[in-house]
Formats: sequence, C-alpha cells, structure tokens
Amino acid sequence: MIKISVKDRLPKDKQYVLAHLTKNNWFDSDDPKGDRYWVVVKFKKGLTNDERESLCDDDQRKRLYGEEDQEGNNKKPFCWDSFGPSCYFGQEVDYWCELPE
Repeated sequence: MIKISVKDRLPKDKQYVLAHLTKNNWFDSDDPKGDRYWVVVKFKKGLTNDERESLCDDDQRKRLYGEEDQEGNNKKPFCWDSFGPSCYFGQEVDYWCELPE
C-alpha cells in the first residue's frame, strides 16, 4: 500500500489501482472501520498550472481543461476515474495499491 505524500509516488497514467478515499457520499453503519472507502479506479495524469502556462499559445491543450488537470476544486494534477459517473479529485485519495495480476 502506498501513501500519497508530499513526494507523490503515483501509478502510471491510465493504470487501474485500488484506492482508499478520504471521503465518500454514503454511509454504512455496519462498516465502522471504513472499508467502504476502497474503490477500483483508473489513475489519470493531468497538467499542473505551471505546465499549462508553459505550453505555446497554439497548443490546444492550453485552452482545454480535463477532469485530471489542476484547476478549480482539483488541487492536484491528476484524478481517479471510477466506473460509472464518479471521478475523484487528486486529493480525495490518501492510499493506493496495485491490483493483483
């Protein structure tokens, strides 16, 4: 299990991993330890604000923002894409680990 810290050790772009969420929008009274917060997600690498600023003005990526980019509520240059409509901001995962083969 890998804890995300100041020196982030992150998965490869588009790699599926098991992630522990720092929050969730539902509650299960039968789960006092918080196991419900584990989800399978796809890691998506984005751009930092500095990387975006350094792009030339002709680069389309400079004007287009994705959910994985550092912008607005997403304070990190990556996100964790879940199956279905859920996607978690970079800061909403505190631990992750590789899926077994």
